[in-house]
Amino acid sequence: MAEASAASWRRTGPWGVIEIPRASPLPPGASPADARRLQAVLNQPDLLGVVVALRCGKAAPDAPAGISGAVGRAGVPSVAAVSGVCRGWMLDTAFSCLFRTAGRSSSFLLHAPGPELAARIALTLPRRAAGLARESGRRLAAEEAFEAGAVDSLAEEGAETSAAIELLERLVSHVKPRVVRSVMESLDAPRRLSRGEAMRLSARMFCSLATGMAADD
Repeated sequence: MAEASAASWRRTGPWGVIEIPRASPLPPGASPADARRLQAVLNQPDLLGVVVALRCGKAAPDAPAGISGAVGRAGVPSVAAVSGVCRGWMLDTAFSCLFRTAGRSSSFLLHAPGPELAARIALTLPRRAAGLARESGRRLAAEEAFEAGAVDSLAEEGAETSAAIELLERLVSHVKPRVVRSVMESLDAPRRLSRGEAMRLSARMFCSLATGMAADD
């Protein structure tokens, strides 16, 4: 992880947890070397999911956001665990994740996302939530974000990371890593490929998974 940052990484069984405390001056992935190390961690073959624990404080809106891209390209489901006022690059990171948990007193200070993040938001959020995520200057309370579908679960203060891990356990704890990664690649295909290419990739993955499952039986 980045030496200039107080952020840390740990494994909890098949789950990875990236902890970003309020005191962290810059996000991990602030340099190309840091981003490559983070991507290598996210590509661990036995990893089933990753939690990005965002302890939101006074984050500079123009801080480099290498972690957002790395998490967005992760081959496993990602859950942002948000506490505090989520803004700037931390907001980008939260919406780069596939799912979000938030403390009940948390909030999101919205700003217009860049093109890559906007495309991901359009694919992964319900229409109402995607519209909210593209607004700028609005402070969205966690309860309102949950009702709109921008947040997937609410947690008591201090329990955001545990709630995120519980969400991952419900989703993929019973699934083999290769199946998880194939599904994630298929989900990401419409963002980076043409419609025809994405459909062909999805068809190949379906056939490969079906063959593998038959062999397992």
